[in-house]
Amino acid sequence: MESQIVVKGTFSGGKLVVKEARGQKDDASLARLIGDASVRLPSFALDTAGKPRTILLEDIDGYTFIKLFPGVGGVEFVLIRIYGIIYGTQEIRKISMQLAQYVDVNLDLDALVANTAKLLASTSASDFTRPVRSQLGMVAWLSDDDRGKRVEELLPIMNQVRHATTIPDRILFTKLELLERHGARKGSPDDQQVISIVDNLIVALDAARKEDLSLLDKGIVEYNMAHVLRELGHLASSSKLFQSASRAFTACQAQQLAIFAAFNDALNAKQANDLASASGKIAGLRPVVQASTVLQDSFKGMFYRHDGEICQGLKDIRGARAAFTMAIACFERAKQVNFDAALCYFARGMFDFADESFFDACKNFTFSTNILGMLGQDTSKVTRNLGISYFNLAREYAVAIKVLGIERDASHAVDMAIKGIGFLFLAQYYAGTEMGEQVKGINALYSRLCEEMQDGLPANDKDIASQLYAISREYAALLVQQGIDLKTKAKDLFEKIRSFQPMRVYYTIIIFKGNGLAIYSRESKARSNVPTMDENLIAGMISGITSFLTEVLSGEQQLTLLDRDNIKIIFEHSKNLMGIVFANKETAKLRQELKDVLETTERDGKAGLEHWTGDMAKFAFIDKLAARFMD
Repeated sequence: MESQIVVKGTFSGGKLVVKEARGQKDDASLARLIGDASVRLPSFALDTAGKPRTILLEDIDGYTFIKLFPGVGGVEFVLIRIYGIIYGTQEIRKISMQLAQYVDVNLDLDALVANTAKLLASTSASDFTRPVRSQLGMVAWLSDDDRGKRVEELLPIMNQVRHATTIPDRILFTKLELLERHGARKGSPDDQQVISIVDNLIVALDAARKEDLSLLDKGIVEYNMAHVLRELGHLASSSKLFQSASRAFTACQAQQLAIFAAFNDALNAKQANDLASASGKIAGLRPVVQASTVLQDSFKGMFYRHDGEICQGLKDIRGARAAFTMAIACFERAKQVNFDAALCYFARGMFDFADESFFDACKNFTFSTNILGMLGQDTSKVTRNLGISYFNLAREYAVAIKVLGIERDASHAVDMAIKGIGFLFLAQYYAGTEMGEQVKGINALYSRLCEEMQDGLPANDKDIASQLYAISREYAALLVQQGIDLKTKAKDLFEKIRSFQPMRVYYTIIIFKGNGLAIYSRESKARSNVPTMDENLIAGMISGITSFLTEVLSGEQQLTLLDRDNIKIIFEHSKNLMGIVFANKETAKLRQELKDVLETTERDGKAGLEHWTGDMAKFAFIDKLAARFMD
C-alpha cells in the first residue's frame, strides 16, 4: 500500500525548515527527505509573488509535492511525500492538480493527512501497462523518441553497443534489435529470430544475477521488456518474459508487481484470442487478487472486468455475470468513475436485459451512459440499449395499469401511467425512431387507458389523468409528422410528465470556495441514478468545471445548472460557499431552499469558515437546515 508523509514549515536560510510532520519513520529519514527537497527545489518556485506556487518532484522511490505560500514572515510550505506505489504520468499529474486545489497552509495536519489519503484511494495506481521506474528498468522501455526512430537511425546506435558487456548496454542492444526488425518488417511475430533475441537477454540477465544484478532489477527489466514485445506484436515472447518477471517478483516478495506480471501474461493470451489459456491463467490469479491487501480496488475492478470479458468469450454466462458484479463492487468501493466501470455497468445491464429485468437494466445502462458522457466517450451503443429497456418498461407498466383497472385501483393506475408514459418518452429520446410502429402502439394504449381510468377518480387524480391523455394525444400527432426533431420533442414532453412526479433530491454537497473542499455532503435514500463518489472528488470536479467556465465567461456568469436528462445538478452561490443539489427536477422552491441554507450557514458558521481546518463536524448543523428538501 502507498505511504505518505505530510510536513508543514517555512523556507528560511535557503532551505525548508520543518514545524510539524506526520507519517515519517524517524527523524533521520525526515531530515533526508527535507534536505533532498531543499536541494532540488527550483529557485523560481520561491517567487510566489503574492500567490501560492506548487512543485512536483519525482524520483525512483516516489513523489514529493510541495506547495509554497506567501506569509507575513516569509514563505510557508506544505510538503506531501508519496512513496511505495507506482503511478503513471497521467495519474500523478491528476493527483498533483487535485492536491494543488485543496492543500492550504491553514489546514491542520490531521485534515491534510485524511484528505490526501482519500485522494490517493480514489486515484488508484492500477495501470499495469506502464514501466516500473528504476535506472535499469527505464532502459528497457519504449520512449516516444524510440518509436519515432527510422531503421537507418537505429543501426549506428546498435553498432556502438553491439559488443558491449555492461547490462544497461545489453538491454539497450536487445531493444534496438527488436525495433530494427519491426521497422524493417523482418519475419513474423514471434519468429525464431525474436525468440533467440529474448533467450539471449534472459541468459545475460541470469549471468548478471551472479554478480551485481538484484533479483528485483532482473524482474523489472523483464517486465518492461515484455511490454516492449507486446507493443511490437510478439505476444508469445512477451508472455515468456512476463512469466519470468512474475517468478522473480514473487521470489523477492514484490507481490503487487508479481500479480501485475501474471495478469499481463493472461491479457496476452486474451489478446491472442487464446481464451482457454487466458481463462486458466485468470482462474489461478482470482484467489490471490481477492485476498491481496496490496492491490487497490480499482485494479481489482479492472481484473474482474477482463475476467468477465474472457468468460463472455467462452460463453460462460454465470462466470461473466459474477465477474462483472465483482468488478462493479470494487469500483464502487474505490469510488472510481472511469471507462472500465462504464463497460462493467453496460455488461451488467445486458445481463439484466436478457433476464427481462428492465428496471435494473435501465439503472445500469444509465450509470454507464452518465460515466461515458462525463468522460466525453461515445454513448450511442449504450443509449440505444437504454432506450429499448425504457420501451420494455413502458410496455410492462401499461400491462400493469390494465390489471389495476380490472381490480378498480385507479389511483395507483395514475401513478403507474405517469411513470409508464415517461418511460415511453425516454425510450424515444434514447433509441430514436428505431421502434416507430411499436411506440405508436404503446402510446395509443396509454391514451385509451388514461381516458378510461378517469371515471370515479378524485378530482386531483382525474385532472392528472386528463392531462396525461392530452399529452399522449399530442405525442401521437407528433409521431406521424414529417421533418420534426422527435428526440427534442420527447424530452420536452418528458419534462411535462416530470412535473406530475414528486420532488426527489438524491444528493447535496456544499463547497467552501476558499479551498474547494466540501464542508457538508449528504445523500438521500432515494439516490439511485448517481454512482457513489467521494465528496472531495466531487468537489474537485465541480470546482474545476466552475473555474474553467469562469475563465471562459470572463467571470460574468456563474454556473447554475447541469442537465443530465434524468438528473438535474443545481447550483446556488453565496459569498464563500457553493451549494450543489442532484435532483430529478429543478424548481424555484428548491433553489430558494438551497440558497437559504447557504445564507444561514454563512451567518451561523462565520467563525468556523474563517478558521476552518478541514473538520466537517463543525458544520453538522447543516443537516437540520437541509432536511427540509432532502428525502
